[in-house]
Amino acid sequence: MRPRLFAGGFRTAVAWGLVAAAVVALSSVVRAGPPPRGPAPAQIHGIVVSIQPAAGVLSVRPEGGSRPVVVRVPPGVVIAWGGGTLALSDVRAGDRVHIWALPAGGAWVALRIEVLGREAVRAAGVPDLALVVERRGPVLVLLHLSGQVRLAFLSPEARVAGARTRADDIRPYDVVRLAGPMGADGSLIATSVAVEYAAPERPAARGAITAVGRGVVLMGPIVVSVGPQTFVVRDGRRLAPADLRPGLTVGVWGPEVRIGPRVVAVDARAIVVE
Repeated sequence: MRPRLFAGGFRTAVAWGLVAAAVVALSSVVRAGPPPRGPAPAQIHGIVVSIQPAAGVLSVRPEGGSRPVVVRVPPGVVIAWGGGTLALSDVRAGDRVHIWALPAGGAWVALRIEVLGREAVRAAGVPDLALVVERRGPVLVLLHLSGQVRLAFLSPEARVAGARTRADDIRPYDVVRLAGPMGADGSLIATSVAVEYAAPERPAARGAITAVGRGVVLMGPIVVSVGPQTFVVRDGRRLAPADLRPGLTVGVWGPEVRIGPRVVAVDARAIVVE
């Protein structure tokens, strides 16, 4: 029997779905075509193509795929963005999203949606994602997905949008996109900053890794999802997810799922090996 989806139970469904995924060591990114049979949840990472708020439907083109998939959004499903939430009608075509979903009737039923970035910022020429690993006054030390480390100087007139609105609030483990002129030394003078993830003061989870699977790390009872845009960092340099192993102590930053006061799952944006 399929789990019932309703406003009060979506967090439980997400949490147990991620636990089930960890047990089988799977954390799949949906490509194209119809969803597979069975109740196992999946993670859809892609770009919103169209929205039908009245019908409660999103069309999303998965990362690496060519054809959109249909995602139904039941009432009460949280759509997180910038430390707050959005209504389905506020989601835009071009938004980059991460969705936990269950297959149903040739489509997907969303359990939770994270809006990671907006097309208006990307269209302005903001380059690839970078992780803020250190801040020294107006200077940011950035780690790119390529592994490149670069300095960025925050211009006093820098426009800040997304999960933060003030340059003074940008902190280590924020995930950002920056635009501006490049200096002769390779540093960037940032005139535009899009903050896709605003890191809190403390990680969502901290402790020893107890097991590692494909796209999944277990930290005792906490399930950590590791995707292609997760920054795994040690001493300021980027590691591969394959470098994670049982026994390492890590801090994990990213959107969390709670049951009551307890964190049970984290969609990792940054994993810092201590």
